[in-house]
Amino acid sequence: MASFVVEGSPDSKTLTKALELRETWARTDQIFSCLNGDGFLLRPIALRHPFLFYVGHLPAFAMNQVVAALGKRAPRRGNVDFDALFERGMDPDVTTGECHAHSADANKDIWPAMDAVVHYVNDVRRRVVGCIGTLHEMRLGGVVDIIVEHEQMHQETLLYMMMQCDPMHVSRPESVPERRPGAAGTTTWDRVQCTVPDGTAVLGMARSDTSFGWDNEFPQVSVEVGAFHVQSLPVTNAEYLEWVGQGAYSEESSWAPDIWQWIVRDQVRHPALWKRDDASGQWLVRTLFEYVPLSEVADHPVFVSNAEAEAYCRSHGGRLMTEPEYHRAAYGDARARFPWGDEGPARADVNINFRHWGTQPVHESNSASPFGVRDLVGNGWEWTSTPFAPLGDPKDFVPVASYPGYSADFFDGKHYVMKGGSWATTENLTRPSFRNWYQRNYIYPFAKFRICRDVVAGRERMRFATLPGWGSASAADRFAGDVRVGLCSNPKRIDSVHFYDDPNRRVRYTKITETKEYYLTRTEAHILQKHAPAIADLLTRLANPASVNLIEIGAGDGTKTIPFLRALRSRGIQLSYTAIDISQGALNALHSVLRSSAVDVDDATLLLGDNVEALRWTTKVDRPGMSNVVLFLGSSIGNYDSDKAGALLRDLREALNIGDLLIVGFDLVKENHSIMVDAYSDAAGVTAEFNYNLLDRINRELGGDIVREQFEHEALFNPDRRRMESHLVAKQDLVVTVDGDGRRLEIPFRARESIHVENSYKYDLAQIEAFAAKAGLRVVGHFLDDHAWFSDTCFQVASP
Repeated sequence: MASFVVEGSPDSKTLTKALELRETWARTDQIFSCLNGDGFLLRPIALRHPFLFYVGHLPAFAMNQVVAALGKRAPRRGNVDFDALFERGMDPDVTTGECHAHSADANKDIWPAMDAVVHYVNDVRRRVVGCIGTLHEMRLGGVVDIIVEHEQMHQETLLYMMMQCDPMHVSRPESVPERRPGAAGTTTWDRVQCTVPDGTAVLGMARSDTSFGWDNEFPQVSVEVGAFHVQSLPVTNAEYLEWVGQGAYSEESSWAPDIWQWIVRDQVRHPALWKRDDASGQWLVRTLFEYVPLSEVADHPVFVSNAEAEAYCRSHGGRLMTEPEYHRAAYGDARARFPWGDEGPARADVNINFRHWGTQPVHESNSASPFGVRDLVGNGWEWTSTPFAPLGDPKDFVPVASYPGYSADFFDGKHYVMKGGSWATTENLTRPSFRNWYQRNYIYPFAKFRICRDVVAGRERMRFATLPGWGSASAADRFAGDVRVGLCSNPKRIDSVHFYDDPNRRVRYTKITETKEYYLTRTEAHILQKHAPAIADLLTRLANPASVNLIEIGAGDGTKTIPFLRALRSRGIQLSYTAIDISQGALNALHSVLRSSAVDVDDATLLLGDNVEALRWTTKVDRPGMSNVVLFLGSSIGNYDSDKAGALLRDLREALNIGDLLIVGFDLVKENHSIMVDAYSDAAGVTAEFNYNLLDRINRELGGDIVREQFEHEALFNPDRRRMESHLVAKQDLVVTVDGDGRRLEIPFRARESIHVENSYKYDLAQIEAFAAKAGLRVVGHFLDDHAWFSDTCFQVASP
């Protein structure tokens, strides 16, 4: 197919608009180049014309817009017949097949020769570029915006049409990147339900705004939106497959009556981009150039019609967001350009503007909105339950003069608003005010969705509590006493507990867990996700398995626990949850996670206090008589030496009842010591910064004069004691001072003398079994990751 790009340069006054046109035309040419020569007369979607029509429609639209705008100053038409033939497409009702009055002949099957249409395209492009100066002179620059955005919208139409063709009719040109290979089996990821508080959603654009907008984007309106829950991520292929496998498309109760008639009539059995491979029995998903196993795109968004999305949501106890709710979830009270802020999509790794020429995993972008909702822009348009209609009072609607039917033809109650944009949407069309729309049961667009739920009044069943005798003053006193004693000791040391009783350090610790070297959190999260059902099955061992108190010691922000909570709740038991931590900041973060998660617990207590005493208070005072399952995760036990770890297990056992379960995370020793060393000394220096902040805390709370640059972070594996050690090592001889009981303490350091700030002991399974025997515990299961790097071991409290 010949190139559509016109040679030559516009003058300086029209350069910007000319470049916008040329970039848009170049993208259109690139898309058409994906279609093999025999494919231009294909009509893969009966509701649309063949591809050849769109080759001619895009320039015909541009020419007709320019002529209508310029009147007597318009350029001479080069092909009046083609201007008329290709003027409007077809827009049939999906259910009845009837077309709008403006539609072209839906039954036309004889079209001009391809060479003639290509000649027409190039001729129109030259004429349109030549008119840009006149359009600006007459203050009609918006005509170019209409031409550009109309063509950009049709680029997506062409692509979803191509994805309905047999792959033999398309091929990847060199200018299009190869599809990124997917990781088969990636079906689990961190998913929570976010709570969006009530507030104001701002939709549309003010008429005084000087930037371009279509008629349906005006005026700007403010809508009060009640609080609601919404999934943080869109529904994926893997999740939708589970629903399909349950017989959703053959169950009449899943669908509205009119939609069920359509399901039966058109024999809709699965998303339009899926097909079942008869030979292997596996599901395949269509990408632009080929079908791939669904397992390779399991964590990509599923593309379905509004009707399918609505049925899925309803069957899962939810619904679609409304258009105002989308705006509230995306932008909150902010007025940022994007949900994640004002930085560009590339910086946030958001999948728009043909970034990947296909979808990406829903959890991959850094696109969280003010309420933690992700992937609201890009990857796929977001379905809403709002029928397409004017914003504000319909009587005030003002159609585009040169394109009066652009919006008005679809104010029919059958089309629904989509927001955000897909991987094939240009950045300008992702502006907050832009509104896209399709019919409810139109199955082809790149459109995703997520489950929204109403906030039910009175469901707040969480409370904060403080262990009697525990308070901020006592924590501060302990820190001061430990620092003074530890710095005056030989060797110098400070207990690692003080990494965590400062609320700000929890935020810093989270950054450690996100480094590529720190395998512990990631590995344990995988164990809990993979083995949560099997661990939950152990509840049958409890004295009262129908009423369980799940107690988490050192809970942190609780994100690893969500899969386990979900697995327990799925058993239909009465579930209480007690989270124990020494940091109020961590408990505050956990409170937010629980409120936004999809897990419903009967009641939750967020308890500020120390490990054993808080556990004893919970089991003996706060919730006596319940069966308890205690989580002590994250290899926290590794911070204790062997004797103290054994004593801690005995203390935990004595705080529990016979038959209760205790699940402890153990980091296992590895032959390759560098795996462990790197985890505590990452290349980016995040762990080092975490440790340096202990010095900052001494300066802040104890009036210290420590210069952090005079120390360096060092991590090493001690094979004799089978532990990782973290030290802050003095680079030179120096003296530091801190406040002591009414006096200044001078603390000398020799060069290379260190403050020993953390131990993390590593174990093997035999050692864990020996711990259990000495502590009066019985091992009922070791749950390991695929590399056998970590074990979440389940103990049961045995009879004395």
